[in-house]
Amino acid sequence: MKKVAILIILIMASGLSMYGQNSYKVTSLVKLSDIKEKNLQRVFYVFSKNEFLKLPINYDISFFVYQDNNSISRDDFEHTRAVTQGTSYRISNSPFYANLDKRDKRPPIETVLSLIEDTNGKYIMGIVRTWSALHDMDKHWLVTFNFAGAIIDYIPICEWPGTCSKARTMEAQINKDFTVNVQQLNFPENNYIIQFDSIKRNFIHLDNLKGQRIDTKYQIMPDGKFKKLEEAYYQPQIYTPDMLKSNETLIRYRRENIKEKKIFQQ
Repeated sequence: MKKVAILIILIMASGLSMYGQNSYKVTSLVKLSDIKEKNLQRVFYVFSKNEFLKLPINYDISFFVYQDNNSISRDDFEHTRAVTQGTSYRISNSPFYANLDKRDKRPPIETVLSLIEDTNGKYIMGIVRTWSALHDMDKHWLVTFNFAGAIIDYIPICEWPGTCSKARTMEAQINKDFTVNVQQLNFPENNYIIQFDSIKRNFIHLDNLKGQRIDTKYQIMPDGKFKKLEEAYYQPQIYTPDMLKSNETLIRYRRENIKEKKIFQQ
C-alpha cells in the first residue's frame, strides 16, 4: 500500500507539468459549425480568415506598442494591430466590466475578443478586453470557452486605469506550457487610484497610495479551468504617481521585497 501511495503522489506531482506538453492548434479540434454561441462563432470566423494569437504572450505594454519603422511594412503593422485589438464581442449578462471606481458595476461601453491558436484540451482560449462607459478604465481577462461557445472559466490579466495615463496595475505572461503568471499592484484601501479632472481635462493620479504587489501563477487545465499554483505577496509600500506612470519598468521587474509565498495543493 505504501508503494502505491508513493506512486500516486509522484503522478500527481508530475501531472501539472505534463499538461503543457500536449499542445494543439484549436482549429484542428473544432469546426466553425461546432460553435453554437453566435458571438463567439463570428469572432472565430474572423480569426480563422486572418490569424490567431500564438503562445507565448507577454501581456504588458510591449503587446500594444509597435514601432512603424523600415523593418516593418505598413501592411504587416496594420495586420498585427488588427490581431491584437480583437473583434467586437457582446453577450448578455456579461461578467466582464471595467470601471475606474471598483464599486461601480456599470456594463462596459465596448468589449472585444482576441482568440489564441493554442490549446491543451477541449476548449477555445481568448482574451476579452473591455472599456468603461467613460473610457477611463481598460480591463482584460483570459477566458476559456467550450467548443459550443459557453464560457468555462476566466481570470483577469491586465488593468489599465485611466487608459491614456500609462499606469498599468496588472500584467501577465501566458506561457507555452499553459501556465499563466499574473502580476498585480493591489490598493485595498482605495476604491480608485486615478480621478478625472473635468477642468484640466486629464487624469490625476492620487498620491501616497499604499499598495501591495501580488504575483499569482496558474495552470490551464485540459478542461479549460484555471488552477492556482502559487501566490507571492510582497511588502506593502507607498506608490507615487511617477512610479505608477513609468512605462520603463514592468511590474515583474520591480524590486519590491517578498513577504510571503503560498504554494497551493497540486
